[in-house]
Amino acid sequence: MQKIFLLIFTSVLFILLFYSCSEILPPTADFLDWDSQFGQQWDIHSIPRKNFGWYSISQVFISSDENKIFIRSEKDIFSSEDNGKTWTKKNNFPVSSFCASQNSAICYLFGTDYYYQYYLYKSSDTLCSSKILYKASQNSQLLDCSADGSKVLMVPGYTSYFDDISRKFSHGNLYISDDDENFREISELGSMDFSMVKVSPDGEKMIAGVYNGPLYFSSDAGNNWVTINSVENSKWTSAVFSADNSKIYVTSYDGYAYFSNDSGITWSKLNSIGIKKWSCVDISSDGTYIYILEYGGNVYKSSDSGANWQQMNILGKRKFSSVRCSSDGKKVLIGVYNEQNALLFSQDYLSSTIYLDSFGNFYNSNYVAGAVSDDCSTIILASNYSEIIKSINSGASWQEIQDNQLSTITHMVSSNDCSLLALVSDNNLYISQDKAVTWQKVSTLSVNSITDLAISSDGSTIVLIGDNNIYFSRNIGPQGPSINWTVISNLNQNLSRCWVSYYGNTIVIASELSFFVSTSNSPNFQNIPIPESRRFYCSISKNGERIILGYSSEYWYYYDIAYSKDYGIYWNTIKEKTFYMLVLSNDGKIAIGRNYEGYLYTFILNNIHVDELTELTEHGWVMVEDVVYSDDNSLIFLIDKHYLYLSTNLGKSYARTYSPAAVSSGEKRQIFLSKDNSKLLILSNFVIAVTTK
Repeated sequence: MQKIFLLIFTSVLFILLFYSCSEILPPTADFLDWDSQFGQQWDIHSIPRKNFGWYSISQVFISSDENKIFIRSEKDIFSSEDNGKTWTKKNNFPVSSFCASQNSAICYLFGTDYYYQYYLYKSSDTLCSSKILYKASQNSQLLDCSADGSKVLMVPGYTSYFDDISRKFSHGNLYISDDDENFREISELGSMDFSMVKVSPDGEKMIAGVYNGPLYFSSDAGNNWVTINSVENSKWTSAVFSADNSKIYVTSYDGYAYFSNDSGITWSKLNSIGIKKWSCVDISSDGTYIYILEYGGNVYKSSDSGANWQQMNILGKRKFSSVRCSSDGKKVLIGVYNEQNALLFSQDYLSSTIYLDSFGNFYNSNYVAGAVSDDCSTIILASNYSEIIKSINSGASWQEIQDNQLSTITHMVSSNDCSLLALVSDNNLYISQDKAVTWQKVSTLSVNSITDLAISSDGSTIVLIGDNNIYFSRNIGPQGPSINWTVISNLNQNLSRCWVSYYGNTIVIASELSFFVSTSNSPNFQNIPIPESRRFYCSISKNGERIILGYSSEYWYYYDIAYSKDYGIYWNTIKEKTFYMLVLSNDGKIAIGRNYEGYLYTFILNNIHVDELTELTEHGWVMVEDVVYSDDNSLIFLIDKHYLYLSTNLGKSYARTYSPAAVSSGEKRQIFLSKDNSKLLILSNFVIAVTTK
């Protein structure tokens, strides 16, 4: 009886664990872990925005139990208890510096009140409340405490910025607190431009660096200080101790990092990673994992106590300002200064990294449309604030397009080389035939309300829906604004989306009750009735022959499918499986989709029978958001929120390849593969990531 009960209990427990962990299940054996070399090196380029706000991160912190994350911007403290999914602002006055005990229960903040008086505050309840410990005559950018929060080291004084780095130095004296929270001044060192202070976990050892000066060290809780003569004068930026104080690392902005493996008795220069503008360093409790940030450069990681170092190209080059890791070094939090998406978070030693940006203040400007040429060099983006920017070097630099006649932009589409573009601004259609340099209003079109817009990749065909009419031209040519339109009216349906094939021979229009399809350059549209729907997608092969349509009511999160393999003559539907999307390859022979549960399917569309859609394989739980194929299907890339996948065998298996952290930012992620298969470009709301083979 006990065995039967144990068997039943174990089975129930297994089922509960399976469903509770269903959203974090690892890929199945069909996914090869880090097998592909494509994407090991990424170039990350920020997208400039005039009307976009963000927080620059100056400090980051992870509690010892890993349940709390703190970040400090220029003036504010935010905390999260769910790995950065939600954030709470913790201060009600401007904060210039922050530190906390390892369990985060005791926190210290230096800030000002409404009368611009400078105070050091202490909180013993994780920033729920605070009290004043010390009133200073100057502000403080330098503040640190021991692991239990009992020892505090700070420099209240006049502050000034480094040369071109986010950090500041404070001109003043060192102050140390003892256990009864009284502060004493370390007058024997004098008033200097201190740029870094650090307290060891046990509070016995302390380091203070002078801007463009020496490094001071104390082994007796700050009672006595000595100059570390074996290191050069430098612009010191950070220091860190291992849990037992045996390993110590210090960094400087002048390009040098130093370390000690004997509790500060002897020091050596870290030569193996070169001369960089180092901004911050952190270390795991046992000293095995070490992370060093290069300001305006890369992140470097050691997994063997500093014996060997790895340049973490997955993050791209950014203005890294602050780093903290968990006690075992597995979780890593990295702040970025003065850039969009200012917080990086990893739970696997930086093997993969995502952006956390939900704590920021985001304003109204957002790029509503983007065009990328088929060689991935030209990028043109339009915002809803009439801003158009263009890059001709894959996002490395940008130029702004000025056109006073444009105001609120709602749509923009482009040919494959970006030489022909069309956009909608205040319900007027504009055409550019010189890669967005100049725009001309289309005077031959009169529409009260334009709903959607599409243009063929070869630039021959333009389609527009508005006032529940279809407007299209299959011979734009050099006409530009003088386009001759064919109008399909009296459809008596609310038209909502439109698509056009690469060569313009197939046009698809979606309404709440039908798909209207015109193929083989016919001016007539076939009506394909569907259940009442509110959301749609469409995928068309390059030659316009094969079409996949997805439709869904507004109350469901998945789509039913209709597909044709003969220019829309015959149609079949898929109702036993429901999909978020199903995307055709350029030749129309492969379709890849993600179903309702988050499983990936690859289909081969056979030529023999119209109704034959052969399922090739099913893969594990991946929330795929976009798919891109090479023309010969030799490369198939998938992207979800955090990872990039590559198949080189027609979708039978996938390798999880190196993905830049920036692709996790924003709501939109699109993949573009150059026509020669040599360059992959990922476009998000905030950054552009580019990699080559």
